[in-house]
Amino acid sequence: MLHEDIMKEVLKLASLGGSSTIPNPLVGAIIVDNQQRIIAQGYHDYLGGPHAEITALSNCKTSTNGSTLYVNLEPCCHEGRTGPCAEAIIKAGIKKVVIGCLDPNPKVKGQGLKILKDHNIEVITDILKDECTYLNRGFFKYISSDYPWLTLKMAVSLDGKIADYKEDSKYLSGPKAQLLVHQLRAQSGAVMVGAKTFLKDESKLNVRLTGSKRQPWRVILDPQLKTLAKYELLSEPSHSVVFYNERIKIETPKLNNVEFRAISSDEESNQLNLKAVMAELKKLEQNYILCEGGSRLAASLMEENLIDEIYWILAPIFFNDNLAVNSLNRISNRSIDSLVKFTPQETYNLGNDTVIHGFTDSGKKYIKKN
Repeated sequence: MLHEDIMKEVLKLASLGGSSTIPNPLVGAIIVDNQQRIIAQGYHDYLGGPHAEITALSNCKTSTNGSTLYVNLEPCCHEGRTGPCAEAIIKAGIKKVVIGCLDPNPKVKGQGLKILKDHNIEVITDILKDECTYLNRGFFKYISSDYPWLTLKMAVSLDGKIADYKEDSKYLSGPKAQLLVHQLRAQSGAVMVGAKTFLKDESKLNVRLTGSKRQPWRVILDPQLKTLAKYELLSEPSHSVVFYNERIKIETPKLNNVEFRAISSDEESNQLNLKAVMAELKKLEQNYILCEGGSRLAASLMEENLIDEIYWILAPIFFNDNLAVNSLNRISNRSIDSLVKFTPQETYNLGNDTVIHGFTDSGKKYIKKN
């Protein structure tokens, strides 16, 4: 088999970790003998659990002397939640390591590769580098910037509306598009909405897929703490974080699985400082955030250049009503030479709906080849 063929299988293994490894990356590993036969494989299953390389070595029922290890991300060389993988690879007698892409973590970043080479292990890098980088785009941004990766999902009519004049948005998209939403939630560490959307929809913001490993956190932006009027909605099994205006002097209640965090806000609009919110989420070790609205929050995140990836779901309907709710609701007097740029990666149909998936300039720099 070619290196690329095996690396494709490595990526499939890595993706099995889902969101359970957050904030760690998704990593898979395959060991082959000198006849290119697979003798063991493994993946990073959950945060704090053994890394993919260690799992593969543990699963091997034969000698690994002289074998080749394939892994989508550079093996670690430092003591973290688990021991260094590079050391285990050396002890196992592996003679060649094929790597998809290097680890951007300053604690690794080429050092794992150097240690392997210093022990006379042949190292091949950049096999399916684009695909390997894309899989861990949130990890790359989390390590390299002040904010987590943010994906925006919007279901929109053909005339750019997300709800009718009564702000009712139920059944705008079809069942296949709704399934996509649950898949996106399953890949995310947290789902973020504004308080108005949360209260209006009374959504649990959870994953309703068979076999889902964990539920994402719910992040609710609630400057005026309006959610306290329906605090029972917050008391779900999944963890909730409510960000509110730090100028509000109120003792927040003690609720199971709920934490309230005060954040600075604009004195005139009372809008929360979104960059501070995102920085706080990074401190909470969240690196994949899915925003599901509403329209004002989505527009504000776009204005602050905090959105990296977009799933724009077009429903085949027209509201034909100026009173219907716009998909992006913000007055900013933006001129045509300062428009937000978006690069579509793929367009496909889900039932009667059309999905446009792509990246902003912010996101593109974390998925391109270095």
